[in-house]
Amino acid sequence: MDLVFGMEVHRYLVDNQVEMDISVCNALIGFYAKCGSLDYARELFELMSEKDEVTYGAIISGFMLHGHVDQSLDFFRGMKTQLLSTWNVVISGLVQNKQYEKALDLVREMQVLGFQPNAVTLSSILPALSCSSSLKGGKEMHAYAVKNGYDDNIYVATALVDMYAKLGYLGGAQRMFDQSKMLTACAHCGMVDGAFEIFEAMFKNMAFSLWQSIMLAGSCSKQGRRLSEAKEFVSKMPIEPNAKVWGALLHGASVSGDVELGKFICDHLLEIEPENTGTMSSWPICIPRQGNGKKLMRSERMNKVGLKKIAGSSWIETSKGIQGLLLWTDLAKMLKKYYNIGKVAWDDERRRESFAV
Repeated sequence: MDLVFGMEVHRYLVDNQVEMDISVCNALIGFYAKCGSLDYARELFELMSEKDEVTYGAIISGFMLHGHVDQSLDFFRGMKTQLLSTWNVVISGLVQNKQYEKALDLVREMQVLGFQPNAVTLSSILPALSCSSSLKGGKEMHAYAVKNGYDDNIYVATALVDMYAKLGYLGGAQRMFDQSKMLTACAHCGMVDGAFEIFEAMFKNMAFSLWQSIMLAGSCSKQGRRLSEAKEFVSKMPIEPNAKVWGALLHGASVSGDVELGKFICDHLLEIEPENTGTMSSWPICIPRQGNGKKLMRSERMNKVGLKKIAGSSWIETSKGIQGLLLWTDLAKMLKKYYNIGKVAWDDERRRESFAV
């Protein structure tokens, strides 16, 4: 960053009495801290009458970046309300400064206080486990990631492979890498039997994730085969299937036209996401064309559970500027209007041609 240019911008704001709200102050603190001008950053921080989690995140990450761990922790402990995002900033900073034990202690502390680690927390703390030679702790973190569906995050997955490799658990790193890679390949190619073989091996060893379950369902969806088996696998999973897993199966049911399976999946999706109108909208796709009776059935069911389909909308540029349209009502009216205008112009042109003859 260009410190001199940034200071000139700051001076311009002050000289012209430009009102600096909390977002501008946060940006300035982050700028000065990253440039190493920590005194300026601290001065601005202390002058602020109102601070939010972004303010603390900017000052903490800046001081961590330049190795001032204790001062960063002082800022963190001085917060009235600590949020998960700020915990993650501190944990990441501690790991970057090779304070692995402190980072692990902080993860334990946040859990005691009721904060649950998310994908950012996991991807930050996993390198600390490899550096502290804690294979047992790494496996526990892996189990937590699988249980909570974070192992499908690319950063978490990469950190897990890296951790296992650095701890010498090459078999675990290789299996996790290969199984994810092969299952993805089978899913994209529609190799249902191959995907099932891999998934069955992973199922026996309890080494699978929600993301891999989605891959299996997606593989079945491409050919509409073995969906009932995929449903059984999903139903028996020790991990609670989320809406993405059931959604992939619903797509497979729509491709194969399996009405009963589609209805079964929709019921589960409505329990998981009762406010999602997309579920009820997808259900008739599973049903062959049988007139408007099924549409009426869907409308009645949506009304029963208190759902209302949000009308589609779009924009179109006209001579009067960009206009918002509510599909299909407004669009149909506008198309009819322009059709009539075009038709009148066409008739006038034809009449002129006839007079000319």
